[in-house]
Amino acid sequence: MLNTGWTHVSYIEYTYDDDGNRLSRSNYNSFGGPTFDLGGVYNYSYENGKQTGWELYMGGTDLVESATLTYNTNGQLVEELVQSAWTSGPMEVEDGLRI
Repeated sequence: MLNTGWTHVSYIEYTYDDDGNRLSRSNYNSFGGPTFDLGGVYNYSYENGKQTGWELYMGGTDLVESATLTYNTNGQLVEELVQSAWTSGPMEVEDGLRI
């Protein structure tokens, strides 16, 4: 609740393929007004029914992060390698999660 009333500050839209895999996630934000601006858009990639990575675009056009997902022979996720370009330089490894 904000200023004694409910205020919508964001919403998210998802798209899916025919197999039910999430293809995209678009975040919209309102910064105090009645309009919503597109923030980040995640695009997801799949191979053989498994998610293989994702990319994050700000404003729908500027690539700021990408990730590669790695699975073991049992089909379990073992690594998520994220590259980031939040600074003005090239994409750099930001975070690697090994399970």
